[in-house]
Amino acid sequence: MTTPWRGTAMFVGVAAVLGAAAAARFAAAEDAASPPAVQGAGQAVPGTSTTGNAGASSASAPSSPRAGGGGTSARARHTVVGSVASTPYGPVQVSVTFDGTRITAVQELQVPRGGRSDGINAQAAPVLAQQVVAAQSARIDGVSGATYTSQAYEQSVQYAIDHA
Repeated sequence: MTTPWRGTAMFVGVAAVLGAAAAARFAAAEDAASPPAVQGAGQAVPGTSTTGNAGASSASAPSSPRAGGGGTSARARHTVVGSVASTPYGPVQVSVTFDGTRITAVQELQVPRGGRSDGINAQAAPVLAQQVVAAQSARIDGVSGATYTSQAYEQSVQYAIDHA
């Protein structure tokens, strides 16, 4: 007998690796498009931890250095993978992309599949993503008819916000 969480754990691991690779590509593209940063006091150095990032979660993607420190975050654009939230119909997990502290995008990594869940979540997931970006928080209205997905979506987004 196979445990139902086994595939989920593998998917989460693969999604985290893919998310980190995508974030690294975005960071590399951003670095290539911007003028080179001069390394100095208070600036992030790739691959090292600074005081501001000492408590950062391993769920967040790598960050890119930013010139002009001056009290701003060293993490310009980054993506954080939210927690897996369970529903009676299956798991929900999202990744949230930030530009500084502003939420710029939310992407579903997992939503319940099969039967009516396919149709419900095909309509609900894009609406939930738009609500999060518009609200700039996990406090969203949700989608009628997709109550479980909406609640789990909020939980996953809130985790990502808390660990950004």
